[in-house]
Amino acid sequence: MKRERTLSGAALAAVLLLPISAAARQQEGAPQQDDPELAEIEKMVRERSEDPFKALGQREIEGIRKGYGEKVFTFFFDDDLVPRPYLVAAQVSRNTDPQTIARHYGQILGCLREQFFLQYGAMLELKEITRPVVVLVFGSLDDYLEISSAKPELGLFYVPGLGGYFNQATGFLYMWEQPNLWEVMFHEGTHQLVFHASAQFSKEGMTASPWLQEGIAEYFGGHEKELLKEGEEWRYRFTFGGLLKGRYASARNAIYQQRAMSVKELVYLDQLEFLKVRADPTKADQLQQVYALGWALVMFLNQAGEGRYAAEFREILNAEVRGELDGGRFGEALLLEEDEDWADFDAEFRAWVMRELGSTR
Repeated sequence: MKRERTLSGAALAAVLLLPISAAARQQEGAPQQDDPELAEIEKMVRERSEDPFKALGQREIEGIRKGYGEKVFTFFFDDDLVPRPYLVAAQVSRNTDPQTIARHYGQILGCLREQFFLQYGAMLELKEITRPVVVLVFGSLDDYLEISSAKPELGLFYVPGLGGYFNQATGFLYMWEQPNLWEVMFHEGTHQLVFHASAQFSKEGMTASPWLQEGIAEYFGGHEKELLKEGEEWRYRFTFGGLLKGRYASARNAIYQQRAMSVKELVYLDQLEFLKVRADPTKADQLQQVYALGWALVMFLNQAGEGRYAAEFREILNAEVRGELDGGRFGEALLLEEDEDWADFDAEFRAWVMRELGSTR
């Protein structure tokens, strides 16, 4: 496994002075001596100058160490355990082994990136992410809360039931070991991946449409895993886009009880209003509908009528990653002009949820 080394001030000074010192020795006729440490430092500097990813990764590591402390995390990136573009910071804890965490998360994240770009890369003309995508992994929820309490300046937050989260302000994913790790990782990891992948189009990343953000994240959260042996190692293979029984029940019940948001209400809900809904305990049912109906609508646009709306979904997704999607653009893509058009589409969607969504693999 490759390890990243941090250059100390003295070592960096040695690198900067090396050419002058070597030239001076030559002029003075001093015998040349090989210095293994300086040779290694020269090699590291040369590699970083040729590969900006490593330099950016080291910058992220230094920032995390400055905020959290020098010995809180062990870092893994661009090595045998964690593939590009990820950088996993695994907490050094009595309950966990950082290398085991890195291997585990590296496999999950690598699979998510591969499947996301396989499904959407060409469709959205996405370029590979060239900056490190940082994932902080705490040994446990208690470890996370302890650091959050000791260092309020870090802005770590928690609400009961939270299993991890993506912070758009930092671009980091914050996770801790837990029983439902896979589903939370794929959901929140999708938010992070889409944010960084769409940054090439919009400085703010994917921020416009809560139904689509949460719908796609839930789409990847709905996965099946199979343990396979590859050579001497056992690895998981994942299949995405499966039925989420909890979300399906929520969507179906809301429709059956005639309290479901209409498609028009759902797609016109913007990020600001969504944040207000999320912060208001009296709107818990509406919040759950954004997740459940958003996921169901993504499934509908992908699967209904053997891909009847696949082209329209590509147009919608393209507008989203470029920060251009709103309810109006959604309507344009699906030719929904009059109230009657919206009502017909809403009826078709509801009927599909009630009759066909449950048969999804």
